[in-house]
Amino acid sequence: MRLLRLFLPAFLLLCSFGILVFGARSLSLTSDEPAHVAAGYALLARGKTAFWVLPQHGHPPLLNILESILVYLEKPGIPLERLDGWPLWLTDYVRAFVPYLMPVERTEVIIRMPIIFLTVLLGALIFRWGKELGNYFTGLIALVVFCFDPNLLAHGRLATTDVGTVTLGTASLYLAWRWLESPSWGKAAGIGGLLGLTMLAKGSGVLWTGAMGLIILWKTITEKPEKRIARFGQGLFAGFLSFLILWAGYAFTWGPIREEIPGVYPAPDHWNGLISQALSAEKRWVFAIGMQKHGNWWWYFPLAFLIKNPLPLLLGLGIGGIYLLRRPVPRTFLVDLGLFSLLYAVVSIKNGMNIGYRHMLPVHPLIYLTIGEGIRRFCAAGRFWRWLVAAVLGLWYVVGTVRMFPYEIAYFNELIGGPRNGHYYLVDSNIDWGQGYKALRRYLDQHPGPIPKSLSEKSL
Repeated sequence: MRLLRLFLPAFLLLCSFGILVFGARSLSLTSDEPAHVAAGYALLARGKTAFWVLPQHGHPPLLNILESILVYLEKPGIPLERLDGWPLWLTDYVRAFVPYLMPVERTEVIIRMPIIFLTVLLGALIFRWGKELGNYFTGLIALVVFCFDPNLLAHGRLATTDVGTVTLGTASLYLAWRWLESPSWGKAAGIGGLLGLTMLAKGSGVLWTGAMGLIILWKTITEKPEKRIARFGQGLFAGFLSFLILWAGYAFTWGPIREEIPGVYPAPDHWNGLISQALSAEKRWVFAIGMQKHGNWWWYFPLAFLIKNPLPLLLGLGIGGIYLLRRPVPRTFLVDLGLFSLLYAVVSIKNGMNIGYRHMLPVHPLIYLTIGEGIRRFCAAGRFWRWLVAAVLGLWYVVGTVRMFPYEIAYFNELIGGPRNGHYYLVDSNIDWGQGYKALRRYLDQHPGPIPKSLSEKSL
């Protein structure tokens, strides 16, 4: 029995790894991946000289560097200074860099492997957190939900910044939960280090840091008077360390932040990148249910949540939420992961980019753990019909996701008739991010005829 308990989570993580790897091999490069790799390669090859790409790219350097490491090791001598756009225009530079990604079949895999490993690491973390929150079965159920989440699988195999940031941010929240249960300077150091890496992974990392500030403030206020100074000191230490790591990621540079803001500041390229992303969100065209506008709609992400997640996941979340309300989980869990998820959801709904449900993935760890502990409690009564309901939901969930392989990015649930009708409701990276060019090529090979110009010019 002990060997079986060890085998099941390992087997699920191995299945997740296999699904991610084989899916990565089946998909063509999405529209954003070459830009991430080109930016990361420039930073690896030229260091501070390449910092000009950061404000235009709008993304911090950490994950882009990880994604480009194997390309750099294989081709360290790409003449960047001779490429169009260097050192002024990122779009032209990326276009000139793309030919160096050939052969693309090899590149598609090696640039995605770092994110795949981080995704599997997230699964292991979900299992451990669930096991400590409830028991072994809580962790196992949460891990099953994680392994077959179509939205997580879709983006956990791409060389972008979404899932890698979720892994680092969730790790910081897990350590914060442990700190709330039993504070120590070592845990505070770990929180600070992970927060710094999260901010270096994606601009939205500041939301994890903001939530962590509220968590530390709550712990300081509710702590015994004689321990408040120590807890507040540990919180300040974590914040200082996170900022120091962020600054180190930008080579301890100083400089101005936009012309209208006087003075010089540490890591200016980070803040300029965040401002650039925020301004682009206001000017970006968004599309939903046959309408279009600049900016965003408050209902965009709630709608995406309802139609982009599998129905059995939504039903499991509802059951889990009810059973958690009957006997709440530890308050520290709600303050930690619950507070962050609420803060992130509110900010995203109000100001987030309406270009893809992938921007809501940071709240999914709360969903996995809620379902894990809630379904465990639901089945704890031992009645056969409860186990049958859980089994039917699980089978429905797994089969529905597996049927979408490897095109989970276009998943829509039965509320709107499935993926066939998804384009009537949402577009952009909710459906097509350029991942299907290989499938299109196979279709054209099987149905000879004139090849569209855009396809003939696209590298497959």
